[in-house]
Amino acid sequence: MAGAIINCAVTVGRAVDISTGACMYHNYGLADGEHDCTRAGLAGNVVVGDGSWVGIGACARQVVTISRDLTFGAGASATAEVTDGPTVVGVPASPIVRSVPAG
Repeated sequence: MAGAIINCAVTVGRAVDISTGACMYHNYGLADGEHDCTRAGLAGNVVVGDGSWVGIGACARQVVTISRDLTFGAGASATAEVTDGPTVVGVPASPIVRSVPAG
């Protein structure tokens, strides 16, 4: 999409969606089925698993892994490996904890 930045040494998988203003930096691999929303910013050597969704304005510092089939919420920031899910949000990114009603 318009304004997306794909830097040097970036590989692109199949069925990838890169939205307006998303930035992918060096040595980054776009996984199969990955969706990067508007203004997502992924630093060098970041790994995102197949089928993951990177929300609007989400970012990950360099050398971070985000697991497959995960929703990385809008504005979330990964400062370390993100393997729990299926949805992570916040700064630093952590899983949404849903309570189960008693009974």
